[in-house]
Amino acid sequence: MNRKTVKKDFCVGMCNYGSPPTLANSILWGNKKGTSTATSGSDIQNSGSTPTITYTTLQQTYSGSNNSTLDTFFVDAINLAGADGIQRSADDGLRLFSNSPAANSGNNSSIPSGINTDIIGSARIQNTTVNRGAYEDLTTVCSSNSALPTTAELTWAAAREIDNSHFMIERSYDGEHFEEVARVRGNGNSSEVLHYAYTDMSIAKGTQVAYYGLHQFDYNGVSEYSEAGRVTFGMNNLDEQNIAVYPNPFTSDVYINCSTLSGRQATITVTNINVQQLVQKSVNNTEQIEKVDLSSLSKGMYFVNVTSDIGTTIVKVIKI
Repeated sequence: MNRKTVKKDFCVGMCNYGSPPTLANSILWGNKKGTSTATSGSDIQNSGSTPTITYTTLQQTYSGSNNSTLDTFFVDAINLAGADGIQRSADDGLRLFSNSPAANSGNNSSIPSGINTDIIGSARIQNTTVNRGAYEDLTTVCSSNSALPTTAELTWAAAREIDNSHFMIERSYDGEHFEEVARVRGNGNSSEVLHYAYTDMSIAKGTQVAYYGLHQFDYNGVSEYSEAGRVTFGMNNLDEQNIAVYPNPFTSDVYINCSTLSGRQATITVTNINVQQLVQKSVNNTEQIEKVDLSSLSKGMYFVNVTSDIGTTIVKVIKI
């Protein structure tokens, strides 16, 4: 298997029986075992054999080389078919943002012979390195120096369930007008405390406050609303720091212009796709341009994180 994007709301991503498959340059995300994406086996359920997995993004850590658990940041994880309602077309929601950790982070040598296009017919290799997942064209929603898209992690629990069909998650930007953003399947009948979770990744960029309501439905259509909750986002989502990192791609050093922080103290860290910290540097004089020596790093993708009392800006950089 190669260049797959597997996202299912209520079932395991891949069930493996019999001969061991090989999986590369793929994404397994949003899959659940039971009601949770965090349950062991939600990505892959093995029986009798173990797959070989490399250069793949999963929700949980899995053995194999160059795999990642960083959020993929799909363009629209709710509307998978896009505005035209047609899957495998240019506006599909499972396309990637240009600053997604899954972009340009695959392995070209793992592409099967004769495969030259992605799922919608675009060239399979762009920007020198193949993407993870089924889509190669990238959507530039944020500039390369912008923070990653705003997300909200929503969790709730049900102490007892009777004929519980599903939950409808609704969002509002003003606290008055709500719209549906997702549905999460209920567990029917249960006397145990069950925990649910959902990540909203379709929030408008620059949002400072959003409101969420939970609408629970029984099998017979009877429903009940919960009291709306408020989520406040940090200023980093507005990219107030306006950090510039260059050159990008780079070969040895990167330069970080922190002058917009106006003398604030800042911390610069560099991490790899597995969120391992490789470099850390404290900056006391942000009026100047900081040089960061990355000559010891191997070729590949890294993330420069600049944190101050304003927030954190994350910039993806490529070493060539």
